[in-house]
Amino acid sequence: MLDSLDQKKISEEINTKWLGKEVFYYPVVNSTNVLLKEMAFRGVSSGTLVITDYQQKGKGRYGRKWSAPPRTSLLFSLLFHPNWPSERANWLTMIAALAVSLAIEEYCLLSSQLKWPNDIGITGAKGWRKVGGILQEGHIENGSVRQVIIGIGINVNIGREDLPKVSNSASSLLIEKKRPVLRAPLLGSIMEKLELLYEQAHEGRSPQPLWNERLITVGQHVLIESLGTKASLSGLVEGTEPDGRLLLRDSNGLLHKINAGDVTIVG
Repeated sequence: MLDSLDQKKISEEINTKWLGKEVFYYPVVNSTNVLLKEMAFRGVSSGTLVITDYQQKGKGRYGRKWSAPPRTSLLFSLLFHPNWPSERANWLTMIAALAVSLAIEEYCLLSSQLKWPNDIGITGAKGWRKVGGILQEGHIENGSVRQVIIGIGINVNIGREDLPKVSNSASSLLIEKKRPVLRAPLLGSIMEKLELLYEQAHEGRSPQPLWNERLITVGQHVLIESLGTKASLSGLVEGTEPDGRLLLRDSNGLLHKINAGDVTIVG
């Protein structure tokens, strides 16, 4: 039997001070990010949570489709008004990824690591497998991050037959744990960790060192492809900048600072 969600169950599992205290649950939406963006325009408060059991037009980075059968995943978006300097714009992606990774380890007892820039995965006998991702959409004005919507998608109880066929590295918590996972308690754990990490960042404590430690990309030879220009670059990943840019040393010894791209580990 598939795990069910509802407004009451979700609210009962969120034991935070302010994050997710306004919850809007919908069985079906086009996109939680799009819906929350519309709600933000109407003035909902920072920390508002929009969550669904099924997205008809869910998307990931570069507008790629994110699809999952109904009632199998955690699909939600959160609104923030950080007013941080623009160089900290990527901190929220780091914080969200860390919160999900830490919650998976605590609640599911699975080893979780991250792949630059925004993928969440499980590390096991078969290597690293992606189980989730982060989509950040924000507004910067006069050098300040005014509004950010963080979309989070996690493959929870998806069977192997329903995983995307385009990637052999995709997995789910069900597959990795070999039994179903209750979604509402996992959400509650994510929210508690996300609130704490956000408050630390709001006080000026960067999430980048902890985020960098969890990146499987660091220390690996990779191929980075840019979707917009079709350009590619290969080399050894030496780490990340405080703002989240990837530090890649190519075969000629030149150090590149990469803002975005698709990363494939090649050795």
